[in-house]
Amino acid sequence: MLWTSLNALREDPVLRDLAPSSTAASVTQTVTDAEWKTGDHDLDEVHIAAGSVQVSLLDLPDDADVVLRVGTLPAVVALPAGRGWVVLELCDLSGDQHFQAQGIVPAWVGRVARHCLARLDRPLFWTAGAPAPKSVTLRHGGDAVLVTAGDPLALEPGIWDSPDGSIVVLPDPDEGRLQRPPVAGAVTAWAAAVPHGGGADLAWVVALLALLVVVGEGMFAAWAGRTYG
Repeated sequence: MLWTSLNALREDPVLRDLAPSSTAASVTQTVTDAEWKTGDHDLDEVHIAAGSVQVSLLDLPDDADVVLRVGTLPAVVALPAGRGWVVLELCDLSGDQHFQAQGIVPAWVGRVARHCLARLDRPLFWTAGAPAPKSVTLRHGGDAVLVTAGDPLALEPGIWDSPDGSIVVLPDPDEGRLQRPPVAGAVTAWAAAVPHGGGADLAWVVALLALLVVVGEGMFAAWAGRTYG
């Protein structure tokens, strides 16, 4: 895991390609009288006030994990890089005395580091039939398949090996599902199959007949008892 600033990453001839590009609208934005937010409730209860901060605006990838915000803008992001992570500071944290003076800073740094390191060996989960998240060569047993980003993932479910670690391919949830129109005249709604109120007008008649049968049986039993008792 590499923790660095955006300027240091761009100045490194080997690692500069890992830096996301700036947005077309502007390069930086000044944030004044905002609050630092880590996303951890127990840390954010301290309400760290920020002074005047210059934040770099970047086109962050979808898999970027924002670990610190100033106001609504990302201030520190964790970017996956190969089998590791690059934690990138988009503003000068060392220049904000309000942030440096907070006692939660060491706890926050430790949590970010543990979180990133714990995710290094966690496998990725892809779904067969869904668009492939990225282009990569996957290996399973003696098979090697080149997957192109955006193409449907036509792979056997199971554990596949990639240069970035294991990838678990889940079964296609739509595979084998039959899609055909219903038979002509078939009813697909309960309200249409059982119209509301059907048979309700005869309910009192049926109840009256049942009562008469019960009373008749009782009278017949009483007569038989007196006659043949």
